[in-house]
Amino acid sequence: MNVHVPAYLRELRYHLNDPLYKNSVFIFTTRLLTVVVGFVFWMIAARLYSVEDVGLAVALISSATLINLFSTLGIEHSIIRFFPAYSMARVINSSIIIVTLTSLAIGVAYSIALILLSSDLAFVSNPVYLIIFVAFGVISTIAVVTGNIFIAMRKTLYYLVQNVFISFRVLFLIPLIFLGSFGIVGSTMAAYIVAFLFVLFILSRFIRFDFRADRDYIRNSFSYSSRNYVATLLSEVPFLLMPVIVLHVLGEADAARYYIAFTIGSFLMQITYTISTSLFVEGSHGESMKKNVIKSGIAIYSLLVPAFLCICLFGEYVLNIYGSEYVAALDLLKLVALSSFFQAIYSLYCAIQKVNMGMDSVIKLNLIMFCLFLGLSYALMGLFGTTGVGYAMVVTFIVIDLLIIGICKKEKWI
Repeated sequence: MNVHVPAYLRELRYHLNDPLYKNSVFIFTTRLLTVVVGFVFWMIAARLYSVEDVGLAVALISSATLINLFSTLGIEHSIIRFFPAYSMARVINSSIIIVTLTSLAIGVAYSIALILLSSDLAFVSNPVYLIIFVAFGVISTIAVVTGNIFIAMRKTLYYLVQNVFISFRVLFLIPLIFLGSFGIVGSTMAAYIVAFLFVLFILSRFIRFDFRADRDYIRNSFSYSSRNYVATLLSEVPFLLMPVIVLHVLGEADAARYYIAFTIGSFLMQITYTISTSLFVEGSHGESMKKNVIKSGIAIYSLLVPAFLCICLFGEYVLNIYGSEYVAALDLLKLVALSSFFQAIYSLYCAIQKVNMGMDSVIKLNLIMFCLFLGLSYALMGLFGTTGVGYAMVVTFIVIDLLIIGICKKEKWI
């Protein structure tokens, strides 16, 4: 007996079997899970902990994220770009051992700098807190690398499961409340440990760990990794530094409000990140770039429009869940969401250049973004408070997009 399948379901099944969309679905689900769990995590934290504790925790977690950003050395991009050309074991073992050593060294150096330069965060001088903070930096860095390994393997389901375990951080918030702001950090750390054990188990099914760096792979990927490293630092450091800057300029309460609004608003940016990452993976495996760029652009804006409308309609209610004091960040939330429309063009351009190994133009664009965003944010923060950061974000991405259009015309892409 033949069962009639509606045309729209056949079309949906066809698209879900497309590697670009299939991997995008799992990556997007992972990012969506991260955002939703982050929403719940910070909502509970905001209810259980004081706004000052939340502000300090935001600065510490942003600092740990900054550590893993510096520690990856661009290897997470080389994993995807060179994975089809090297044995799985060589890529995985080399990547893990390098980022473990670098994140350990950078974590210790960063902690010393906090103790000497930041009176607000100097309590990491406590040996127990110091060990937790450095270990958090190391394990979260490994999580970034292993996530990219699963993406490069096209085993994005494992990437999703890894982040399910990281989501367990919500469960540790209540028992660690006696630690104050470090209870929030400790909750996240405990969840990363659980996820780390899962990653070791899964990867052991595919390779034998020998924890030796393969010199041939490192030498051949070094130029590409280093250029991506510089480009990544220039693009992400300003956003990771911003909670700390807001903390020092405007205080703990505004730092908490900024972080919550940015976390919710940047959900839209996860849409562009997800699809551009899949574009990068498929291009690295030799798939047609022109065809996939068009499909990626259509998919991104088809999702951004309804998501932005939801932010505009329900943003105030969402912020109010965290507490009435967070509603003051509504304008910032809307501006962050709006900036995702302009950030999409930038993300697609970066994916194309990663496949083409043309990172020099990306580095130049990111240097402009670095200076423009930090400079405008600092200036506008004095006039508009945290909302000034949102204005700075929108203006920065508009300028970058105009430069990208100029580059594309010069290269005769359009």
